[in-house]
Amino acid sequence: MIYDNKKWYMSNNGYLYNPKLGMLHRYIYTEHNGNILEGYVVHHINSIRTDNAPKNLIAMTKSEHSILHNKGKKASDEAKQRMSIARQGEKSVKAKLTEENVRLIKGCLELGYTHRYLAEMFSVNPSTISNIKRGKTWVIVV
Repeated sequence: MIYDNKKWYMSNNGYLYNPKLGMLHRYIYTEHNGNILEGYVVHHINSIRTDNAPKNLIAMTKSEHSILHNKGKKASDEAKQRMSIARQGEKSVKAKLTEENVRLIKGCLELGYTHRYLAEMFSVNPSTISNIKRGKTWVIVV
């Protein structure tokens, strides 16, 4: 396909691209709206990957895009297994804390220590402490 006097090819995943210029939908979005912010993707509103009309393209964060495309879908058995492994505490490859650390964190939370203080103490993000408190992670540690 020719657009803007440049040749565009069909990729294996259904998008048009140019080896030097990248994906056509991103190219067209940038032409009409300016640069795409870091961490943003360009979404086809009608879900047709080859419909690159400017009115069909919108920029959104990667997480917004993921939520949009996964809305109403159920997790596969493989995805459930990965999520389960991620919640297995020290056995998780991403674990920065030990079960002993988590027991100590839970005790400190009961005593009123702040998330920020505990996060600094254990060199983790405050959201990690929050997730422990809410039972989103480290659920096996009592």
